[in-house]
Amino acid sequence: MTQSGSYLISAMKAYKFRSAQQLNFVMDILVRKRLYCCHSDVLNDIREGDLLRSGTDAGRGNEVSDYGLEVGKEMKSLRICSLSRTFNNHLLWAHYASGYSGVAIEVELDDAEAVEVTYSNDFIFLSAFIDSASPEAVARKALVQKWRDWQHEEEVRIITKSEFYPLVRPISRVIVGARTDSALVSALCLVCSHFGIPVERAVLADWGIYAIGVQPMNL
Repeated sequence: MTQSGSYLISAMKAYKFRSAQQLNFVMDILVRKRLYCCHSDVLNDIREGDLLRSGTDAGRGNEVSDYGLEVGKEMKSLRICSLSRTFNNHLLWAHYASGYSGVAIEVELDDAEAVEVTYSNDFIFLSAFIDSASPEAVARKALVQKWRDWQHEEEVRIITKSEFYPLVRPISRVIVGARTDSALVSALCLVCSHFGIPVERAVLADWGIYAIGVQPMNL
């Protein structure tokens, strides 16, 4: 507890991967201390927010259709920021950090706002929720369930209606990839030193990926 008697909010570490071609997004995170949140229809999984009608809808077809339309409206109003619980993953560096030439930015998210994605090949049927959940609750549920093909990402999401999610806590560190260009590393070191953010480099080992400090003299 704090001296005022209020409880401290617990936080989880998460990583936002960015490619070397997305330097403007990297700088926006570092300088403005915020994460961009996009709409679900631009994410790389074509089945994001997939909701289905059930064969048991007989007699309630119109009701389920209307409910589905309301869920769809809510889903369109929601925005997502996708991060990972780990930076120790070759596929994440390959797919989201331009083959180890980008960065992983370590941030701390409030547990109350960060939602871990569940991975299941079960379908989500509208009829299972029509009598028990609001359209927004169903939309949010659909946006935190993905197919098991994606479980290696260990994804955590911020779901909001705002374009940006403000980072209340300081950025923990910036991890540059094993192939990140030295000029980019130098620029990141310069910016991060201004904000007191450590810069480390990802190192590949037989057992996984770890990070070591970057010394400006070695750039």
